[in-house]
Amino acid sequence: MTKIFALPSHATKDRVSGVDFARIIQPMKALSKKKGLKVTIHDVNEPKHSEWPEICEKNDIIYFNYTVNDMAFAVMGCMARKYGTKLVMDLDDALWEVLPDNEAYNVFKKGSRGGAVISAIINECDYITC
Repeated sequence: MTKIFALPSHATKDRVSGVDFARIIQPMKALSKKKGLKVTIHDVNEPKHSEWPEICEKNDIIYFNYTVNDMAFAVMGCMARKYGTKLVMDLDDALWEVLPDNEAYNVFKKGSRGGAVISAIINECDYITC
């Protein structure tokens, strides 16, 4: 059985973003119905949070959407490598072409720290969905 841990990277205790719902939560709920797959979707409102060593040891795949949280990715990525867990990241295909009127423009514009971080994270992932 393949075990997938799905991490909606944009969720907060107050809301679930459309990106998380459409690109992580909804597809993973559909996959969870397939024989031979066990999907756990992280719920930010759960009172008990597992630690990355435990998550990586118990799962074959971590599926998450893009993030520029470099320190959080470093911890997750380090544990994934230690336990042989595959990292699969969902990414907006035109992230580097965000127009200036978009709220995310300053994060991802050419030469930005966010753009550099997301590029470095991509290089560490085993697979990218788009």
